[in-house]
Amino acid sequence: MKKSLLRSTGGAVYVEFLLAFIPLFFMFLGMLQMGLLYGASLVVQHSANVAVRAGMVVWDDDPQYYDGAARRTIGSPSTLSSFASQAGNLIGRFFGGGSGSGPAPTGGARQQAIEFAAGMPLLPLSPSATSLIRLPRDESVRGALGMSGLDSPEARVAWGIIYNRMAMRVTWPTAVGQSGNYHTDFPAPDASGDAGQMTARVTYLYNCQIPLANRLMCDDLFYIQTGLQADAIAALAQQFAAGDLTVQQFQDAMAAMQARSDRRDRWAPRLAELGSSVNVLALAAGVSALAGGPTPRFVPITAEASMPFQAANYRYHGGSDSIGWEQQAD
Repeated sequence: MKKSLLRSTGGAVYVEFLLAFIPLFFMFLGMLQMGLLYGASLVVQHSANVAVRAGMVVWDDDPQYYDGAARRTIGSPSTLSSFASQAGNLIGRFFGGGSGSGPAPTGGARQQAIEFAAGMPLLPLSPSATSLIRLPRDESVRGALGMSGLDSPEARVAWGIIYNRMAMRVTWPTAVGQSGNYHTDFPAPDASGDAGQMTARVTYLYNCQIPLANRLMCDDLFYIQTGLQADAIAALAQQFAAGDLTVQQFQDAMAAMQARSDRRDRWAPRLAELGSSVNVLALAAGVSALAGGPTPRFVPITAEASMPFQAANYRYHGGSDSIGWEQQAD
């Protein structure tokens, strides 16, 4: 006599395995993403150490090596920084948010030299260009770890330099842990060469790529910057095209989406330090979501390092330094 299907225990092991595997798999992905975030925070801290050490040398160095830029002065923005900032401002004004220009000038030749030095340790963290705009099939742990195709380490290096120009910023707060007040130049040294304490802060926009886990630990950059959800905008656009929404209803729905969340409020000071150029990355992330791919998610990470600033109390003889030591010393 055949056993009743209700009393059959055949296949029970497979059911138990599935019940146990799913939460364990989610926990594994979460641990993997958390480990990568912890490693990224250590790298950003190392980048801050590099930035402050570079600042000790660069800020008061001979002007002839920095396009004649005055000593201890940040200077005017570079061409790439100006272009990215202007493009970001346009994007921010279009979407009604995230159009700030940052806490201080992005800097001339001296700041560029420091940011280049600080950005080198961050190259392993930089995502590939295809990480910002992906198809649904492209989201995988293998791709997140950089083991295939355009996600390989070789491809990340070239893009990483460009990415860091938009996603990494070195600022010089007037006090440790303080936001809102930044140096645009540094004081002259006294007769002994002591110019006080120098603090460098590195802010970096880290791209979380571990599937599922990044939705819990990271956030959509397009939403953080604009308050708008790209997938919701796509749904509204379809309804508007189908005639189910009026223009006023569409505008009201867009305005309702811009309500600030706790995470947006918490991360706003960090993103403000990156300036408006981060809007370019936010737009790329929004395009990925509108195309139906996985939405890129990010976490802004900051780190600080401080060292005494030992400036030179003499004039360089390179021909472009017109400030004598007696004019620099107190």
